[in-house]
Amino acid sequence: MPRLFIFSLLLVTVLSLQLDLSSISVKAALKGIIDDIKIDDFNKFAKKFKKTYNSLELLKEKAKTWKENMDFIEKINNEKRGYEVGENFFTDLDDNERSKYLMDAKNLDDANQPNHPILRRAKRGAEVQYVGEFVDWRGPFMPAIRDQGACGSCYAFAAINAIEVQWNSLGNPFSEFSEQFDIDCNPSTYSKGCDGGFDWIVMNYAYQNGSVPRAAYPYTGVEGTCKNDTGTCKNDTERLNIVAAWYTLRSVADAEYYVFHKGPVSFGFYVEPSFLSYKSGIYNPPIGNCYKYNNIGGHAMTIVGFGSDKGIPYWIVRNQWGDDFGEAGYIRMRRGVDVCNMETRGINLPWVHGQTD
Repeated sequence: MPRLFIFSLLLVTVLSLQLDLSSISVKAALKGIIDDIKIDDFNKFAKKFKKTYNSLELLKEKAKTWKENMDFIEKINNEKRGYEVGENFFTDLDDNERSKYLMDAKNLDDANQPNHPILRRAKRGAEVQYVGEFVDWRGPFMPAIRDQGACGSCYAFAAINAIEVQWNSLGNPFSEFSEQFDIDCNPSTYSKGCDGGFDWIVMNYAYQNGSVPRAAYPYTGVEGTCKNDTGTCKNDTERLNIVAAWYTLRSVADAEYYVFHKGPVSFGFYVEPSFLSYKSGIYNPPIGNCYKYNNIGGHAMTIVGFGSDKGIPYWIVRNQWGDDFGEAGYIRMRRGVDVCNMETRGINLPWVHGQTD
């Protein structure tokens, strides 16, 4: 068979929207990168996560990255840390590509500076012990898992989810609020669109400017121009006065009390590599893997409950990387040991209208 024909066949295979990585031509191209058994696994991965590669060089690059990440996944699982990591959407992404789903860790460093106007509520219920207690706000008040995409907008998702679940739980009509409203419109230097920001700034912006229904201002995954009808963000008739105040909680006891009695809270933390591959279990990486001076970025999520498993306390945490991440879009994180500084960076509580002491 002429070499030109073989090359053309290979190129068509690679460019195809339905990759056949089991074909002889592609296996030959990947020889030395991954073996035949791994190629079959890579093929399954590409189909499951709808991956397409538009050149032979990109295919080789992605196969190499996938293998390196799978080797890392195997290493972490062999350490038996009490949680399992596995293949997901991130497995063929390199460090630069992954960083787009996180935010600069400096957002976490700055968020805790004493000159920021962070309010504090009285340490109510600090003496209460919640050992063995269980609360889970997933259910009728919780919207479906969302996907922030390659935009560092996690801070907006974390705060908005805490606001909308508390609002929904008080007998109001089921509501979902817009993250894009804050991404496009919040003028604060601490709200940087897809470059990250502070979750408490989102709550403060909602307190000052109201909340917009998600359907009226849908998420795009990119920072855009503020939709402007009257010189302010969105038409006043679409804005709802939801947030009455917000508070920063400085202890695990306070966080437990308010999550148990009032609803979800938002937080930020430093990210270490195994987090992106989390699959199940109680996440608790070695303490030196993720703190101010050792991390691959920052991220924000929402604590939506807590419990314990065989005596090990954990938080139930909602992520916004789609329902393929972790436990159907959620992750359990060890409670009370400040995993990746999640409990000491400031846990933020919205206080919506209608909420009572």
